[in-house]
Amino acid sequence: MMRLFGQVVLSLAAVGAVGGASSATLVENGRATSVIVVGDVGAAGGYAATELADYLRKITGDGPAISSAAIPGKYPVYFCDRGSEAQAIFPKEVLSQCGKVRDDGFLVAVRPEATYLYATCGRGLVYAAYEILKRFGDCRWFFPGAEGEYCPKKPTFALEDGFTTLQNPSLRHRFFNLVCYNRGKAEEAFKWQLRNNMIVMGNPNYPGFDRYAMHYSVGGHVFSGLLPDTLFDEDNELFCLVNGRRLPQSGKVDAAGKRIAGSPQANQPCTSNPKTVAIMKENLRKMILKSGRIPSAFNVINNDSQQWCECARCRALDTHEESLGACRSTRYWTLVNELVADMHTYLPNLQACVLAYQAQQYPPKDSIQPDRSCEVPIAVHQRCYAHAMGDESCVINARFRRALTDWQKLGIHTGVYEYTNMLPGEFYNYNPLEETLARDIAYYASIGGTYYIDELAPGGAEYNVKRWGARIVEQHRSNWMNSYVQAQFLWNAKGDLDAILDDAGGKFYGKAWPKFREFRRLLRKLYVGSGTHFMYGTTSRALGKCIADPENEAALLKLLDEAVAA
Repeated sequence: MMRLFGQVVLSLAAVGAVGGASSATLVENGRATSVIVVGDVGAAGGYAATELADYLRKITGDGPAISSAAIPGKYPVYFCDRGSEAQAIFPKEVLSQCGKVRDDGFLVAVRPEATYLYATCGRGLVYAAYEILKRFGDCRWFFPGAEGEYCPKKPTFALEDGFTTLQNPSLRHRFFNLVCYNRGKAEEAFKWQLRNNMIVMGNPNYPGFDRYAMHYSVGGHVFSGLLPDTLFDEDNELFCLVNGRRLPQSGKVDAAGKRIAGSPQANQPCTSNPKTVAIMKENLRKMILKSGRIPSAFNVINNDSQQWCECARCRALDTHEESLGACRSTRYWTLVNELVADMHTYLPNLQACVLAYQAQQYPPKDSIQPDRSCEVPIAVHQRCYAHAMGDESCVINARFRRALTDWQKLGIHTGVYEYTNMLPGEFYNYNPLEETLARDIAYYASIGGTYYIDELAPGGAEYNVKRWGARIVEQHRSNWMNSYVQAQFLWNAKGDLDAILDDAGGKFYGKAWPKFREFRRLLRKLYVGSGTHFMYGTTSRALGKCIADPENEAALLKLLDEAVAA
């Protein structure tokens, strides 16, 4: 099991103590007194330096120059993501800490002669730059766009001599799968993710791919991509047998049995046919290599359907237990193991991420062992969000706790794929999940989880508004507390929820926050106490149970009125 590295603060100074005389002054009385020194830090490291300089200019009216070397008379801020460069620049007592930085973590060390920022990758340097702005500039980014930014102005920006922070993420893989927006048209959302220590998923064709240190993976609901339906008329035995009839993955044929084009996600292919597997392997190679850039990972998910082939050869793969229900884990992993093994013959270090999806949430029993090099997040369809995952009083979530345990017993890195965006809501989606999500992530970290993915319709993106409507377009903004809390706890699962909410709420709502805080607390209490297990597919009418008592509705409205009055 992968060792977890939580956040470590070596010397933490309160922001209020920063100020007054300090040799580590970046801007003094509206005039830059520092220089940002960058070496071979790549596009992401350069972006980190630019963001720090630009925000210092926004805060104080002036910002430091960015240079490849120190400038006499200017206080240097060194950006370094190479151990050899750090050896030549960093003092020994700072250098000794660099080896403790893991994954996309970072080190910030403020000394009288210079400030040192170190990471093992460019994305870590981006986080380090934002840490300076958060810690000493009190900046926050609650959701994408100007309305979600808190950036107070002041003429002098000083760091505190001796301040050192070494931070590593609690969960290594921290993603929002951005959904519903026009692809690539979410610039502010990409920045928001980085500003809150998340990893941005993207395509190498996107102009800002390297700048935002995007995570590039291929695959998804991939079976239909690896076995084109266009092969059906040529050899239909490659495809699914359903009620005695072969069907393409689109599920549509004409009276003569010829394929009718359609969305190819209605059926799985015939995964026991050796020719099917051979074609899928060949197309997997093409899919991985088509961009000319090796991806960070290959994602495997079966077609978005629970219709599997009914031929005798496929059914023979099912265990007795599986044959009694809809579970097809043995079939799934028989195919996945072959695909992964073939992929590793030409790309041995490429990570396979296999989603435990639908009825394949549990590992297969006995007959086959999943490839242990795979990482396996679990799609938690129908989990309950009225209760935290680790809350043993919730019988609905018990099966997901059991699935996480079963995968970990195999020595496989696991985690979750969440669906907070699929919870009930009418014209707007507005659910008080901040405490549930914080407890969830703390639980996942405590059991050694490595993956966390949630779907999010990103704020500030471009949408087909006619198609999606306000419930999707405004989802990030209406639920900003939820996604903000997720990001904070994914980075530091031992965070203080009340402190995070008071900091964010006080900055965003100002004098209204004390009453709005009471409103959210009451809303959470009623949500959990409704007696309903809120989950993917729960009807929106179920929300009415939260305020079935008219006194509760009146109390909520009164608190909102008082917040507005404040």
